[in-house]
Amino acid sequence: MDRTRIVVGANGSGGSIAAVRWAAAEARLRDTDLRIVVAYQRPEGQQENAGIVHAAVAAARAVAPAIEVRGVAMPGYAVPVLLHAAEEAALLVVGDQGRGGMFGAPADSVGKQVATQARCSVVVVRGDPTATAARSWSASTTMPPTR
Repeated sequence: MDRTRIVVGANGSGGSIAAVRWAAAEARLRDTDLRIVVAYQRPEGQQENAGIVHAAVAAARAVAPAIEVRGVAMPGYAVPVLLHAAEEAALLVVGDQGRGGMFGAPADSVGKQVATQARCSVVVVRGDPTATAARSWSASTTMPPTR
């Protein structure tokens, strides 16, 4: 179990590349590894998925060349795939704009759903991937103990 790992969802959109870059910078600061996850539903899109993984890994390595970066494409809808990938992670990062129907959910709902269902803290990165600093908001479903 690696409770320090950061998991980031990618789908090829500009918002997801911004999330990958933010997650890579955070992994560099935390001195931990980064796992990039691409969810897909159409097996015939395998070449496209491989390209998305490759581009996301390259973007992460450009920001943080010293960290371990792994990318994987997994079959399924984005929300359950990301939640599963982040079960043992310290942080799950997603972009604020997706590609909509590709993952079977409206583009903006993936961030909302994982923010309320994840076992770890979640960061939704907002902003232009070419900007020097993306804006973000975070949510955690971890509640302090009650007395």
